Amino acid sequence: MSENFIYVTDKDGWTKQFPIKRNLLHLGSSPHNDVVLEPARGAGVSPRHIQILPNPATGKYRVVNLSQADVDADGQALPPRAFIDFDTGRTLHVGEFKVQIQGEAKVIQAGSRARNVGAKQQTQSSDKIGAQLSLAHRQLSPTMVIEASLLIMNLGNEGNVQFQIGVEGLPEDSIEIGPGPILFAGAEKRVPIEISHPRSSETLAGPLRLRVYVSAPESYPGELTVITETIEVMEFLDHAVVLTEQ
Repeated sequence: MSENFIYVTDKDGWTKQFPIKRNLLHLGSSPHNDVVLEPARGAGVSPRHIQILPNPATGKYRVVNLSQADVDADGQALPPRAFIDFDTGRTLHVGEFKVQIQGEAKVIQAGSRARNVGAKQQTQSSDKIGAQLSLAHRQLSPTMVIEASLLIMNLGNEGNVQFQIGVEGLPEDSIEIGPGPILFAGAEKRVPIEISHPRSSETLAGPLRLRVYVSAPESYPGELTVITETIEVMEFLDHAVVLTEQ
């Protein structure tokens, strides 16, 4: 299987390639990004500037502008907090850097984790894999987890189907997922999901879009159901008290 890459070119023409090994990638000047655009190699980059994730329905990559300024998407202005489905081989201008994606967009199966402002739950369906997501509530506070239930249905004719689940949008340690079930044809099972507040400045307060992927690559290759749900991340304040002698 060929590996997909992100190619980054700095202001002096130096180029480096980064393999795409996750469904959700962040690019920016902060060292906490998956792809770090170092300030010494180019200016005009926010700590967390853009987000890239696959859109299997179109075979393209979805690029989300997380910065406070427009991003030049191969001549098209991408406003802050907006997204665009981007063809591979085209060029993004992120500050003084050029960014290209090479390789067809595909979901990478892993214990994974999307973000953008959205309204209601949306589902990209497969006629062989059924899924329904239920949330106890949609406000994610530092003191209370969101308990969710994912109903997985084997709508195809295959038996003993091993389903795989991935969730994107929050750090891995903020999401606990029950094991993917093995189902006979026509069977269904609920899988528990717990979503915890990341308690980190890396995740901004406000609307956050979660994407839940359900697949069964061994039995139904190429089939994928994606559920998109928006939750509200509540503000987290970390205080410290320092005592000094007078």
